[in-house]
Amino acid sequence: MASSRRGKSEPTPPPDEAEIDEFIATRFARADKQTSLRLPYSLYNSLTKAAVGHDIGLGEEIRMRLENSIGALPVEPETRALTDMLANVARNIERTYGEWHKNPYAFVVFREALNTLLAYLRPKGEPAAPKPEPDSRASLFFPQNTSPEAAGKAFAMAAIDAAGRPAERK
Repeated sequence: MASSRRGKSEPTPPPDEAEIDEFIATRFARADKQTSLRLPYSLYNSLTKAAVGHDIGLGEEIRMRLENSIGALPVEPETRALTDMLANVARNIERTYGEWHKNPYAFVVFREALNTLLAYLRPKGEPAAPKPEPDSRASLFFPQNTSPEAAGKAFAMAAIDAAGRPAERK
């Protein structure tokens, strides 16, 4: 039988991030953990429809969405605010005109909403490329005279590639 120690003891300092990660890795050694989750019927139905549309199971749909929501959250608050506003715009356009990526009219509405948000959030002043530090990403990937439009297109193409999408849409 385990004995308990009575009396005053020194407070245990909170664990640091590495200790927490090590605890989780040793305590939960299996690659995956199974859990149950209570959902409102409307959310359950929405997730089930999405899972069927993606040709995967409900659990996989939920797991993918959780991973994406944790890994995809922008750290910087202004970028997070923009993604939240853009998601709100997409939901409202879908309710009104259909999905922006399937309906040409809804696409133009979405594009204009995005342009409006970007104009609203645009910093004051004229764009001027900063002098890149030696061996920085900017100096490695872009010549000093690269226009912001060319750099933006390069970042967009890299994001398309990272998402596993073809470079050209059919």
